[in-house]
Amino acid sequence: MTSNQAGLCVLLSLGGAACSTASIPVTELLNNGNCNGLEAGVQAVTLEEVAGLRGRKMIVSSTTPADKPSETQRLIAISRGEQPTAGYALELVSVQTATGERIEVTVRWHEPAADAVVAQVLTRPCMVLGLPDAAIGPVSVKLEDGSPLGGLPALQ
Repeated sequence: MTSNQAGLCVLLSLGGAACSTASIPVTELLNNGNCNGLEAGVQAVTLEEVAGLRGRKMIVSSTTPADKPSETQRLIAISRGEQPTAGYALELVSVQTATGERIEVTVRWHEPAADAVVAQVLTRPCMVLGLPDAAIGPVSVKLEDGSPLGGLPALQ
């Protein structure tokens, strides 16, 4: 929560209104050091596109059994774009929602140490998260230091 949000929560609580943040459950579908064709930022993706990030194709059933509801999730891909060597990675720190609206994802960016021996190959590290069906609000993704990586609008 930013200092502005914290100040707003204090003001709202003095007036008797509720203001809280809550952690929401997510599924980390993919966390990989090289995702084909994914640009820097935050993107909505499908399961088929997730498979394509690894150079594969989904093999899925064309029907869902009537007694088992479809388990669809809102999928988001996060990337910092192309990197000059191996050794870069994203790590999920937290996913929170403020009063059930805006979804705030915080990630940690790892870089190889200056003296690390790493492969000299272009990479595109990425992470794909599955948000619960109820998470339809706008999504913002930031680094631990508060630097924004991108966002997505609310679902209609």
